[in-house]
Order: sequence, then structure tokens, then C-alpha cells
Amino acid sequence: MNGKIKNILEWKKTKHPLLKEYALMEIVSGNSITMCRYKIKEKVKLSAHSHPHEQIAYVIKGRMKMRIGEIENILGPGDVKIIPGNMEHSAEILETPFEEIDVFNPVREDFIN
Repeated sequence: MNGKIKNILEWKKTKHPLLKEYALMEIVSGNSITMCRYKIKEKVKLSAHSHPHEQIAYVIKGRMKMRIGEIENILGPGDVKIIPGNMEHSAEILETPFEEIDVFNPVREDFIN
């Protein structure tokens, strides 16, 4: 956005590098954060990975098993998890349809490009 203010932003449809065809991913990005909306129709596993971005995950619909470091939790609608930057984490979608919002800081340039 380069410091310009927009009143309304549109979600940009893209593919998640790990979920690929299993998820519809839409993103919107500001100067310092990126927000992603995921819609997943099939049960799928997201392999262990890490990134330098802090991440807040908010489950809207469905259930997933999430592992952050050595801690594993089952998350359902309304549940929120914070994933520190550079912390290995993985997820398994247990109940579909599944919807989630993730917020990342700093901006996920890899998702935008």
C-alpha cells in the first residue's frame, strides 16, 4: 500500500504454498500486517514449518489439531492461538468445512508475491 490509505480493500485470491489446491486462501495486506482467510473443504494436514512472522490464528468454523512446538491443542469455532515467529508448528484439519482467519506481522511478502 506504500503508506496510502484506502477505505475498502478487496480480498485477493491466491494459493497457500503448503495447502495448495486444498484451500481457498484470500489475503489483504497493510503496511505492517497481512490478514488471510482460509476456506478448506477436505481434511488435510499442514506439515511442520516455521516463518519469521508472528501469527494469530482464529477459527471460524470446523475443528483442527494444532501443534506449536511441543504443545498440541484441538481448536474449534471461536478459539484463538498465537504462534511466535520462528516457532515450528503444524496443523491437521479434523472437521470440515473449515474456516480460519490468520493475521501475520510483519507483512507476508511471500503470500503477496
